[in-house]
Amino acid sequence: MYRIIRSYEVIGHDGLCRLAGYYQQGTPALAIRLLPERIPSLAEIGAPKAWQKMKALEQGLILVTGRTGAGKTTTLAAFIEALNQEKSYHIITLEKINTKDMIQMYEVSRSLIILGTLGVNFFCL
Repeated sequence: MYRIIRSYEVIGHDGLCRLAGYYQQGTPALAIRLLPERIPSLAEIGAPKAWQKMKALEQGLILVTGRTGAGKTTTLAAFIEALNQEKSYHIITLEKINTKDMIQMYEVSRSLIILGTLGVNFFCL
């Protein structure tokens, strides 16, 4: 499957519009998502309390999975932003597609955040 991901500013919308072109069963398709102007908090997205508990962990691996449009990028961004505001961490994300549109909105704070994209920064065998 071949994907094209691009971001554009949309007049009248405070934030970015992410366009993803791909093939669905041999037919060209397009997914359009409006990204918010700022990263929402965990409370704003209605994240379970388990996310708050995970903020207290000193190390670990967190997998964020789900179907297209389920809020994986938003959840990950909200969690990373919460960590970034409270403590100094070395955060590495490994993602199939480049979701830096949301992630690039992080303000310089305490953490070192490295964004890894499959096929660019890491590879699968």
